[in-house]
Amino acid sequence: MTKPRVQLDALVIGSCMILTALLVLIFPYLYNDSAFLRDVFAVVGFVLIILGALLRMSARGYKKFSSNQSCSLVIDGPYKFVRNPMYLGTFLIGVGFMCPLFPLWTIAIFSTVFYFRFIIQIKKEEATLLENFGQAYRDYCSRVRVFIPTLKSFTDVNFNEVFSRKHLWSTKEKYGLFCWPILNLAFWFLQQHLFWRKVSIIPVVADAVFVMVLIFWMMTSISEGNRWIIPGKS
Repeated sequence: MTKPRVQLDALVIGSCMILTALLVLIFPYLYNDSAFLRDVFAVVGFVLIILGALLRMSARGYKKFSSNQSCSLVIDGPYKFVRNPMYLGTFLIGVGFMCPLFPLWTIAIFSTVFYFRFIIQIKKEEATLLENFGQAYRDYCSRVRVFIPTLKSFTDVNFNEVFSRKHLWSTKEKYGLFCWPILNLAFWFLQQHLFWRKVSIIPVVADAVFVMVLIFWMMTSISEGNRWIIPGKS
């Protein structure tokens, strides 16, 4: 059975998207009329959804693995990138949906609703962690941001560590990697057909190329420290 908090999250985010859709219908002139920009943001949205799903997969898998090993504070892997990678992944998925389907200004609405919905939950969770781990958690907070990664995070954290294949497929989050992009493409095709009366091939090709690169990474690359190792090569 779905958790009440998850049901509430779905209600809040769903209501936000419905409100956004109504605003678009009421103020259609605020929509982007550039076919080129629509294609660009369709691809950007698809990529963000994939990255968000991967981040959620890695974060939940890493936390599950670490919890099984010990009861210590989880500060490595994706938790070395931001303190709340699950929430960041959810945010990326939400923004990814907004990019191709709604005007860009609606992302501000989504971001505001998302912030006020989850900041309360984050504060509760961090209060519990501070109570349980004390100074160790304070030191962790001084190094890693809550939600938005710093530029230093991108240079200090290994990509393969954040998206560790060892943990990606260990939880039910893996289904989101398939469901969310497919749902996004379904809505996008419907919008293209009903709203613009034609389907642009450029985003489809770009999305396919991105998926092939992603599959190549998953199938052929093995993370070992800060190096990429291709099977059969040392």
